[in-house]
Amino acid sequence: MGPQVCRAWLCPGSGQPGRYVFTGQRRSAKLCRRGKMVPQGGTAGLSRCSVQLGHYVHSGQGGQKNFTEAAKWFRKSAEQNVAEAQYNLGVLYDEGMGVSQDYSQAARWYKLAADQGHAEAQNNLGLLFNSGLGVPMDAGTAMSWIAISCRNGYKVACDNYAKMNNMR
Repeated sequence: MGPQVCRAWLCPGSGQPGRYVFTGQRRSAKLCRRGKMVPQGGTAGLSRCSVQLGHYVHSGQGGQKNFTEAAKWFRKSAEQNVAEAQYNLGVLYDEGMGVSQDYSQAARWYKLAADQGHAEAQNNLGLLFNSGLGVPMDAGTAMSWIAISCRNGYKVACDNYAKMNNMR
């Protein structure tokens, strides 16, 4: 059997936000228990499933966008050290979507993802240092993080680095 595929659906008949089902290779294997997430085959893949479910509710697939619900699911994976979830939770704090805007929390989550090599988190952390939002303003640290992000292939960071260099 190949790797587990994680998909999310509303539990049949629930119509309630937050009542989702994870399935493996076949939709017929779905499980639903009082609105709680039940990954097929136990807890393996739970962190990745939480990230995918966060994207699902963040984008509004299957209904309205729900940033509060997205934050809940991203947090589950972020606490399991999943860089993508840490980055996404940082974005929600940075933008104040589904959570109270909190630049220190954004910086915290970006830093955790950045330390794992997440290029977008590295860029965003650098931008926070450049502006002094949630962290002490530090142009050198800002440039370092943005340069690392650029070296990791994030073109937006390369553009940011060039702009910041021209302003010096």
